[in-house]
Amino acid sequence: MNRSDRLKKYWEEVRAGKRPAPQRNSNGPLKRKIRCNHHWLKGTEVIVTLYPHGELGFREPKRRAEYKLPIADAFRSAVVVTTNRIASRVKTLRKEGYGLGQARRMAAREVL
Repeated sequence: MNRSDRLKKYWEEVRAGKRPAPQRNSNGPLKRKIRCNHHWLKGTEVIVTLYPHGELGFREPKRRAEYKLPIADAFRSAVVVTTNRIASRVKTLRKEGYGLGQARRMAAREVL
């Protein structure tokens, strides 16, 4: 039985009342393991931690070093990267002969 089948069975038992529902600690940090393919990483996974005081933490599995940054800075970086990608795609579409408005719409659809 694989993990997804075990989780389905677990939640069916919770809904049926055979098991108690899990209690969540709303004050603690939220951790998730995500896949990320980047040349800076040795593997393909990163553990992302969201702290209640407004920070994001990134670390590789089996590593102690955690890199933290405020959520506002992460949001600002994401917006800058996305707008730069859209602008570069608009530039290439303009060179291919598309009009400015059409190139912007196409680039936004492709990048977002």
